[in-house]
Amino acid sequence: MPKLSNCSTCEALSHGLSTLKGSTVQLECPETVTESRSLSWYIRSGSNSIIYTINSDINPSLQSDLHQRLNITGNHTIGEYHLSISDVRESDEGTYECSISGTINRYRVKLTVVVEPYSVNTDNVLPDDKLQGTEGLDLIITCRAVGGKPTPDVKLLISGSIAATGKQSLQHTLSTISSSYDLKPLPPLFLQKSVVTEDTVPLNVSCTSHDSRPAANFTWLIGQNNKDVTINSSESRTLNSSTETFTVTSMLIYRVDRAYNGHVTCEARNIISSNASSSALLNIKRK
Repeated sequence: MPKLSNCSTCEALSHGLSTLKGSTVQLECPETVTESRSLSWYIRSGSNSIIYTINSDINPSLQSDLHQRLNITGNHTIGEYHLSISDVRESDEGTYECSISGTINRYRVKLTVVVEPYSVNTDNVLPDDKLQGTEGLDLIITCRAVGGKPTPDVKLLISGSIAATGKQSLQHTLSTISSSYDLKPLPPLFLQKSVVTEDTVPLNVSCTSHDSRPAANFTWLIGQNNKDVTINSSESRTLNSSTETFTVTSMLIYRVDRAYNGHVTCEARNIISSNASSSALLNIKRK
């Protein structure tokens, strides 16, 4: 039986080969031929067969696109002729055979083309990539893979552990949502869209982020070069006892000059969020 060779994206199967769409697959014929015989590769199509190659020659009557994707590899001086198919398409799926002229030797392999899903979608996701739920009620999580062949496996991971699996789609119920789940902070808010101050006068500005669990920490950046001035800031935190989430306000006091004209940015983050940021225009006038 032909076997897979030098193809990192393919996996040898007991009944044939599978390879990803767009990859390159090589089928090896385990026999060698002498000058008095020839080795042919062809694909079965129903009760008919389409010849692809004879020794190192590719069938000139094949469609040009297919012809360009075929290649004959192996050491031809010792009679090796392997079939290589590049940029594999779904249309390449089928049963291939190599045969030796003047003999009954035929070696067959079934090629399966694997197509990755176009996307994986989760129902009821908000624009900020959050799932909406209410503490004390069940939360139903539904995931669906779009496309894919053969039918893709779907996994749902919660805090790094597999919570549910399925074929093409899955549904998982979180019974009675508790406040034990961490929540990323909402994007911080400035009180004003622009900040105006004078040269050498300390900049005094604050921003607030809501609904984080655990409490968010802030980073402050100013100017066109995003200078980190967080060390000059302070934070205050308020716990909402009904939701067990935090509202955090950060205040920055920093002496600036006109070299910092541009913008001031505050970023909020906690252990489950890299950052949620907001910026305000920074206008520093001559004193």
